[in-house]
Amino acid sequence: MRMHTRRYGGWLAAALLLLLTACSAPAAGQPTAEWVELDTEIDADSIVIRSAATDVPVVAEDLSLSEAEARLPFAVALPAVVPAGFAQDDVVQVVAPEQGAAPGGYASVIVTWENPDGAEAQLTISTIVADAPAVGAVGSGTAATVKGLPATLQETQGLGRDRVTLTWEMNGLAYRLSATGGALTGDDLLAMAESLP
Repeated sequence: MRMHTRRYGGWLAAALLLLLTACSAPAAGQPTAEWVELDTEIDADSIVIRSAATDVPVVAEDLSLSEAEARLPFAVALPAVVPAGFAQDDVVQVVAPEQGAAPGGYASVIVTWENPDGAEAQLTISTIVADAPAVGAVGSGTAATVKGLPATLQETQGLGRDRVTLTWEMNGLAYRLSATGGALTGDDLLAMAESLP
């Protein structure tokens, strides 16, 4: 069960944040909506994400890194510096348009490193699609730089496991480096990000 949660936790968390954002901000002149408890289960294997640019169905898949690189419209660059004790998972999570789909849609890869205590670090690299909804996090954010580019370092507490997240854009791609379990600091994430080729 832990493997299932780790594998789909990021996608489910993003979907939940989008749902909460949509439900929590009433339109101008509209009454404030009340919280509604949903009594339903979501089968993670049945979630389908659509590309905002091309409306082509894209599905999350577990692939080897070499298989992922063959499917993605960008090269996957990995950090040369990884904190001691963290080992890269054998598979990566990929969201990419199905074979033969029109180019220009959303594509993403998540590479995960884990330590023996179960703490994780994840690097998400994705295409930037116009008009795609932004997914944020609750917490305190501070300005940072990665390779001289503007970045945001954010610490999230109180929503499940504590998390530190570094986000930036580089070479037309969006990068998100995050860690859970309190094993890594913002400085650790900045060192990993700066070591990307």
